[in-house]
Amino acid sequence: MKIIYQLTGALSLVFGLIGAFVPLLPTTCFVLLAAWCFARSSPAFYRRMRGSVLLGGIIGSWEQHRRIPAPAVRIAILSMLVSATVSLMLLPGLLLKAVLVILLLAGCVMVYRLRQTGAPLP
Repeated sequence: MKIIYQLTGALSLVFGLIGAFVPLLPTTCFVLLAAWCFARSSPAFYRRMRGSVLLGGIIGSWEQHRRIPAPAVRIAILSMLVSATVSLMLLPGLLLKAVLVILLLAGCVMVYRLRQTGAPLP
């Protein structure tokens, strides 16, 4: 299991770092997943993430208060809306479009309901 956690954590961290630069790829959720995986598989790497200037704030805010920065929520919802809009234009069939809209609404509600901090993104 340790290797699976490490691989998942590494992949999530890579996606999270890419997401800092690519608008449609979320950063916060991948960083939190990576921290969770490394906390179970590599305590030393987890400590390095927690001590990082760029990642430590996101992880610390979630672990201490179960909150994420409000700008991260807005970016996540906007990213979902943009990617769903593009997908709706490309998907054939009304049923697939309806399923996408239902999943989009569920995702937006779930992200919006997360407790938020007023802190800016690092």
